[in-house]
Amino acid sequence: MKFDPSRGNIEPAKRLNGSSGKWVDEYVLSLFKISRQEAWLTDCLDTYRCSTGLAARLKDTYEPLALKCGWPTCNLLPHPDEDTIVSEALAYHRDRLNNELASAHPELVVTLGNAALRVFRELALEIPPEAPGKLSLLPGLYGSRIRVKLSTDRFIDWLPLVHPATPQRYRQAHEIWVKSLVK
Repeated sequence: MKFDPSRGNIEPAKRLNGSSGKWVDEYVLSLFKISRQEAWLTDCLDTYRCSTGLAARLKDTYEPLALKCGWPTCNLLPHPDEDTIVSEALAYHRDRLNNELASAHPELVVTLGNAALRVFRELALEIPPEAPGKLSLLPGLYGSRIRVKLSTDRFIDWLPLVHPATPQRYRQAHEIWVKSLVK
């Protein structure tokens, strides 16, 4: 399909990531004085899933325009729940994630959210018995580093933190933790 200039302009995106990416830069990477270029970022799943907000915009904005202009309709999968993310990541993305861990050769792995926490637990070769099965909101437990052994026979530090899209009570635990680091 050829672009019709009467429909608008094509120009580079001003930001390459949305509010979640900005949050990771400000509330995770900057704490360790690491730039995005120095970090290896990945996701449990490697395909975009449609958020509830985007699904609504596609339905009320894009779909009527697509119908009018003869454009294709959207066919994005909905965002999966935590259990689906974990099972899909372990069933279909385990090798990719292990290869990324081996290639990145990290000293520290930060997981964001319970799904990533649960997937990483399964990827690690050895985890201490006190390692969380889900994020703890308790001060003193949230933001604690855990020493784990990867399948590459290397020991690294693991830091399970909240995902930027989690409920407010999780973000509040993160804010308390950030303030404790600044002191």
